[in-house]
Amino acid sequence: MLVRKVRALAAVCCALLALTVGNAIAQNAPPPRIPAPDREPVTGLTFPAEIANARLATSIDYSKTMNRPDLGYAWNYQTNQQLFVTLYVYPPRTGSIPDGPMDDAVLAQFQRALADIYEGATLSAIQPSTKKPLHTALMVTGYRDRFLKLRLDWIDTPANSRTAVDGFMQSLISGIRR
Repeated sequence: MLVRKVRALAAVCCALLALTVGNAIAQNAPPPRIPAPDREPVTGLTFPAEIANARLATSIDYSKTMNRPDLGYAWNYQTNQQLFVTLYVYPPRTGSIPDGPMDDAVLAQFQRALADIYEGATLSAIQPSTKKPLHTALMVTGYRDRFLKLRLDWIDTPANSRTAVDGFMQSLISGIRR
């Protein structure tokens, strides 16, 4: 009879432990990624499945995924593991933002993004799978009362010449403004 009580107590303890561990794992799991819309509602910019031979790899709606409407949306495009572009559209924290790159708030966003890139490079967060140099371009502007930030990373290859990358950028911008 004592053996039955010990077994029953052990079973209850195991069940409680499993429930506790399961809850802890569930609480630490990242939230499911909610994709960004194909059309950003305020700016009217569109983000199709493919632009200029780059396919849409992922997107995220930060408001729905992380309850962070201040971060807006992000779309990630890539071409053959050689060229990666992330476009962010997000609201100003206060007030409004004029169109174009000349506003102080745009400069502050550019400087913050540039500092993040340098910090990531210092921490070796960007690790290309090849020993070829990795280049980065960053652009930030105001567009219809939103910040539009574009980060382009590409591996140095003959197909990714400066002229080819510039052409890709022009096609990309034209593609999202349709």
